[in-house]
Amino acid sequence: MKKNILLGVLGLVILFSFVCFYQNPFEKNDKSKAEIVSFDGKTNGADSLTELEQKVPIIIRGVKIDEVDVEREYSKIDGMFLGGHTKSSFKITDVYKNKLNNPKIKADNNILIYEYAMYDNKTNKIYTINDYKNMKKNNEYLLFLKEYDGIFATYGITLGKVSLDEKGSKDMSLKSLEHDSIEKEIADEARKKYLD
Repeated sequence: MKKNILLGVLGLVILFSFVCFYQNPFEKNDKSKAEIVSFDGKTNGADSLTELEQKVPIIIRGVKIDEVDVEREYSKIDGMFLGGHTKSSFKITDVYKNKLNNPKIKADNNILIYEYAMYDNKTNKIYTINDYKNMKKNNEYLLFLKEYDGIFATYGITLGKVSLDEKGSKDMSLKSLEHDSIEKEIADEARKKYLD
């Protein structure tokens, strides 16, 4: 009887070791190795910086503080990922336009920004709309914004986010913007205008 129990325990240890060796159930998903899944979304556009400035009620400069929340929506039928967004905290350093006279839009205030990429830890995938790339923590950006229920979002998804770090437009999208010369031209012109 003791021999059967000992063999059973030994079998479980071997099985557990095998599972851990080949599948490692304790390993956390590595976000840097996540598969990127991009959805195409209809966006508002602009043909020039002047047109973009006219279309948006808010133009600010500031720094991304952190990602505060990721909201995901799954199908109740099959559990499939349907969509979502990331909410990021953003500290305003300069206000160039506040047509809405929103009291939240002033220097030194933190506001919430909707970002169009979200990480799903269940599938280890990053879901993004139009290859949008979330802002990097502690990096500086020029944002052209619209407001939705007290939270702000960049106009035209990638168009309304201009990176002010040394990499420039490489930080706007997951894909190269070289093919989208108008968006690149607008970003370059915005950097020159608002950084001088």
